[in-house]
Amino acid sequence: MKGRLSSEQNRIQSRETPWRVSVWCTHRIYPFILIIVVFLSCTDSRDTVKKNQNPAALKEPLIKINKITTEDKSTEIERYIERHGLNMETSGTGLRFSILCVAQGKKPENGNFVKIRYSVSLLNGQLCYEGTKEFTLGFSDIESGLTEGILLLHQGDKSKFILPPHLAHGVSGDNDCIPPNAVIMYDVELLEVIESKKYTDAE
Repeated sequence: MKGRLSSEQNRIQSRETPWRVSVWCTHRIYPFILIIVVFLSCTDSRDTVKKNQNPAALKEPLIKINKITTEDKSTEIERYIERHGLNMETSGTGLRFSILCVAQGKKPENGNFVKIRYSVSLLNGQLCYEGTKEFTLGFSDIESGLTEGILLLHQGDKSKFILPPHLAHGVSGDNDCIPPNAVIMYDVELLEVIESKKYTDAE
């Protein structure tokens, strides 16, 4: 009798064991499956956000601000020119220039060593700097508007340049006399043009 009961119990346990193992595995594995699903969902949402962030769309506000600032400064310069009765031309970059005294000297090129006599002031008349300056065109840390202007001259010419901020010291100024986002005016005499030795050797 005991033998039959024992064999019956064994058969019941053998049928129950796979089910118990299955339930145990399910409870153990389910949290890991849930974590993986959540992780993949978050990753996919981040990718969707990145795809929706169009770089051009992000730049548009900055471009609009720069355009408005440039237009405002251009208007400021034109009003100054009109108010003082100046006769100035405008280059493609926005440089205003006027050659006041025309000479027949050598015309400078990028790579030439030049010497100028100059004064720099703000449109309100405040003098910032004056003196003489020597540098190599295209290879010196000077305002791009000044380089552009000097390339229009001949040795001995006297000229006036008005540089908008993007051709001068930009939104930061020069951390000295020229404030941020300032229009500056150069009065320049091109004293000397020398062909740079370094430039000559390169050729």
